[in-house]
Amino acid sequence: MIVKGMGAALLLSLCSSVWAESARIIEIMSPDFTEVQNIATQEWLLIGKISGLTLPLEAHSMPNSSRELVFATGGNEYRIARSDVVLEDESLVTRTCGKLTLSMSSDARSASVKGAGESC
Repeated sequence: MIVKGMGAALLLSLCSSVWAESARIIEIMSPDFTEVQNIATQEWLLIGKISGLTLPLEAHSMPNSSRELVFATGGNEYRIARSDVVLEDESLVTRTCGKLTLSMSSDARSASVKGAGESC
């Protein structure tokens, strides 16, 4: 019985890490100035030059990097900086004075917010 419980816990932890690696891009912060890299050709181009690009986009994290996402459109895969996009169920902090900082013990990653903590 203990072996089954350990197996179930291992399976659950593997599944949760897979879920954490996938994302849905709902907005690109500055599409006129945001560059992406075609993974196959290593060519850099402005995201606005990709024909047929529509949001939202399914994406996943680059292996060994939490700073880049990969998405596919038009038969090509592209790499984009995580800081250039807004993900589904994510909100940007625009006013920090009325909010408390919250840390989740189940999330080992940390994040910083530009401008947070400045005078109100």
